[in-house]
Amino acid sequence: MLLLGSRAPGRHVEQHDFFFGIAAQLKDLIPEIKKFWPEAGNNIHVDAWREVNAVDGYQVRVVPKEHESGSGKKLFFINLGGYQENKFEEQHYTVLTVKEDRAAAFREASKHGSLSTRISKVPILISMINMELMSMIYTR
Repeated sequence: MLLLGSRAPGRHVEQHDFFFGIAAQLKDLIPEIKKFWPEAGNNIHVDAWREVNAVDGYQVRVVPKEHESGSGKKLFFINLGGYQENKFEEQHYTVLTVKEDRAAAFREASKHGSLSTRISKVPILISMINMELMSMIYTR
């Protein structure tokens, strides 16, 4: 899981996005990263990264699709965003969680960080990525 940054051509401030990939080393992801965010040009860089090998007490392993465990669990990335009073920039709270479905993942994310007090009544933006396309198994 990478947090990418770029001062893309024509932009006044650095922009960010999350990228998920599978590789033995970070440098092996460079071609996929460039395809993911082509408008960033040569200005793209990694601001932060995390190797995801355990979430919510589950071990995360990448396996061929035909070797899936069929546990019914899925890995979700949730990005909650909104605005606080007297702050000009959008505030974010991100969570990785293993749940059965999107609704359960959102409920879990909502428990953390006291969102109701941190983020104003402006509508909260929700980005959820179901990572099951990565063919991962979750075992306790």
